Amino acid sequence: MSSCNYKVPLTKISWLKLAGVVTGSAFISLFTACGFQSAKPLHLDESFQPIQFSAHDPLEVTLKRELLKRGISVFDTSFKKNQNASTSAKSQIILSNISRQQRNNSVSLDGRNAEYLLILSADVVWKKSSGKVTPDNTLFQERINAETIIYANPANPSAELSEIRQARKLLRQKLSRDIIALVRSNSLQHN
Repeated sequence: MSSCNYKVPLTKISWLKLAGVVTGSAFISLFTACGFQSAKPLHLDESFQPIQFSAHDPLEVTLKRELLKRGISVFDTSFKKNQNASTSAKSQIILSNISRQQRNNSVSLDGRNAEYLLILSADVVWKKSSGKVTPDNTLFQERINAETIIYANPANPSAELSEIRQARKLLRQKLSRDIIALVRSNSLQHN
């Protein structure tokens, strides 16, 4: 009996396949490690839809996009034609006291800002559409916030400004996801 002991040489195609598998798995690991989540559909009872709110502020516009992306019916009263027709909405989200703060978080050895702390916060009320905010018709009422740290770049102020704008956009998205999580959890309690 003879045994064959020969090695199959890795051809260029096998190297490319191996590199593709390694690259793909590294990409998937990196993608999931950064906290990426696809938009989960929000299963909201019809007794709460459409949700009425006015999308004037950038945070409200981002929240509206996130709700629509999750299949929730939204009644936006910021359009003139909808301002007096609020009777069709079955619940209402009210965002108030929206606060944007930028603070110096640390200072470098040469006395310049090294880091900025960006904070976005808002009071959120989700209520049944009938009447004023009262304990009887309020589904939840809470103050929420999101914050992030940006490193200063005094050598390139335009890049720093661009990074701050991007960070503020990400804060709006995070706060919108937090509001949707509150709506999800509170809708289950009130069904």
